[in-house]
Amino acid sequence: MNYSLTYHDKVEADIENAYQWYDEKQEGLGERFFTELAVSCTQIMEHPEYYSKTGKRLRKISLKHFPYIVVFEIIGSTVFVYSVFHTSRNPKEIGKRMT
Repeated sequence: MNYSLTYHDKVEADIENAYQWYDEKQEGLGERFFTELAVSCTQIMEHPEYYSKTGKRLRKISLKHFPYIVVFEIIGSTVFVYSVFHTSRNPKEIGKRMT
């Protein structure tokens, strides 16, 4: 099955904030974050059901070199990304985006 990716309207800000934070720490690190995130999103589109569930509906994929997860839900042939989430944050914040 071919899946399309759709993003919650706050995901762009999640990504931009992480990108800027990493790029301020080391030039080029923000780009490495973005590249790794893009690879993860491609993997999600190819086989979203491979990734572990967190709760009844949500799934997640962990980035390999950054402390972030991508939280998503499969809805038919669409994968809806709710958050690009730093793992030190309170996971209850993700639920707020689903209301």
